[in-house]
Amino acid sequence: MTSSSCGRSITLRFEEHQCCETWFKHLQKALVNQDSACNRPPGANQSPACLGLHSVIDAGIKGSVSPAIERCISHIMTYGLKVEGMYRRCGLASRVKELVKVLITSPNAAPLEADEQGVLDVGSALKQYIRDHQSLIPEGEQQQWLQAAVISEERSRFKEYRRLLRQLPADNRATLNVLFGHFYMVQVFSQFNKMSAHNLAVVLAPSIFHTMNKEMITLTRDFIIHHTLLFL
Repeated sequence: MTSSSCGRSITLRFEEHQCCETWFKHLQKALVNQDSACNRPPGANQSPACLGLHSVIDAGIKGSVSPAIERCISHIMTYGLKVEGMYRRCGLASRVKELVKVLITSPNAAPLEADEQGVLDVGSALKQYIRDHQSLIPEGEQQQWLQAAVISEERSRFKEYRRLLRQLPADNRATLNVLFGHFYMVQVFSQFNKMSAHNLAVVLAPSIFHTMNKEMITLTRDFIIHHTLLFL
């Protein structure tokens, strides 16, 4: 599908017809939410651009996301999409430790820096926060996720992913939705940051799923590339 306005054009490719219809429904809802948001001042440390982003990512997804995660994502979306090695390169250990501490107690007060090193610090803090303070997949269900990742036929594999997502608590599902929506945007800028979906999967799987093997790398990569198809 291609549309144009004021001399600009955009081309969208959908994997399934249903995805196209769903996308339009969520876009319409996001635009309504955005109009409402424009009549209110942005929250602390939240830019109007970020409000629009989260309206789209959150469309139709129930559950809440930790303010610490939202704060880090908003900062990286603003300053870090073109930082080479985003999420692969480590932040300064002492700085990351302090950031995580503040993100736990008062996320809106965390002093996030906009320079390259500051963005890397925030990326490392986000990974550590997720690894240490977010159990996104219940321990008793982890084997099911591993088994889903080895299904060879893509349609069947994605169907199982969606089933597993539906049985998660709403907050877990909402958090995964926001995280993978963000990681999708990071890999869109891989020409600049050198972080393809596979590269991101290698460094992020241990933080998100608390395990590191080829199955979880495959699953993480699938969730990054096919975020919209799996969540919306």
